Amino acid sequence: MQKHVRGFYGALLVALALWLPASSTAAALHGRVVGIADSYTVTALDAEKHRHKIRLAGIDAPEKAQALSQASKKSFSDMIYGHEIDVN
Repeated sequence: MQKHVRGFYGALLVALALWLPASSTAAALHGRVVGIADSYTVTALDAEKHRHKIRLAGIDAPEKAQALSQASKKSFSDMIYGHEIDVN
C-alpha cells in the first residue's frame, strides 16, 4: 500500500511543478518545509523566518483518525520535509 501512496504523491508533485509556473496572478512564496501536519498540510519557513501553513488543494488523503493516515503522512514527509519549495 505504501508504494501506492508514494506513487500518488510523486504524481502530485509533478503535476504541481507543471501547474504552478503557469499561475502568475498569485503571490509567490519561497521557503523550506519545516513541518508536516498531515498528508496535505505543511509549514514552510521563508527567508525572513516567518512560518506559513500551506494546505494542498484537491488532495484526498486519510484524516488523522482514519486508517493509513500515519503511513500517508510519513510518505509525504519523506518526500518533502526539509526541501525548498515555491508556492503560488
